[in-house]
Amino acid sequence: MDSGSGESDPQDWFEYWDDSLEEEPLNPAERVFLTGLRARAAGGTWSCDPADTLSYHHGAGRLLAGVHLDDPVSHHALLSFGVVFDGTQIVGNCIDFAEPFDFRPTEQAAMQYGGSPASLVDEAAEWFEWLMSWPIERREWFDGGGKVVYCEWVLANAKEKLGAYGRWRPMRRPNRVTVVRGHR
Repeated sequence: MDSGSGESDPQDWFEYWDDSLEEEPLNPAERVFLTGLRARAAGGTWSCDPADTLSYHHGAGRLLAGVHLDDPVSHHALLSFGVVFDGTQIVGNCIDFAEPFDFRPTEQAAMQYGGSPASLVDEAAEWFEWLMSWPIERREWFDGGGKVVYCEWVLANAKEKLGAYGRWRPMRRPNRVTVVRGHR
């Protein structure tokens, strides 16, 4: 995970996913949007690594830029989200990181803005930054010998479980709660 300790190369962010192409097939509006988003991410304050970002074409004339968050210790996948840019608007929602090309329908969009490509860079970046600030907790329960018997990750501000492992959740408070992403 990037510690926010300094700037990185903007080209490391939002790598274009299409192994069949030698260069990114971007139109001028997409180039402005993706270049601006990359520069914002490379500024040194994002709490993810460049490898946790992606971009690709999602249907005709629509560019998707996405961010994937995991537990930096266990590398358990937690949350992925993205924006689809069509040149005049962005629509943002959750994406499936295992199948990032499966963007949830726009009629259920979590956010939507219209404007110039440059103004949409700011809206998309602020939305990504806001989502990366959400507190995600890893909650662990131990047996008498100190072995983890159940672990879950929870979006703490919404009490939404993002994932878990173990056979059953003990009917007591967790032995350890660690904020793995964001802040309270």
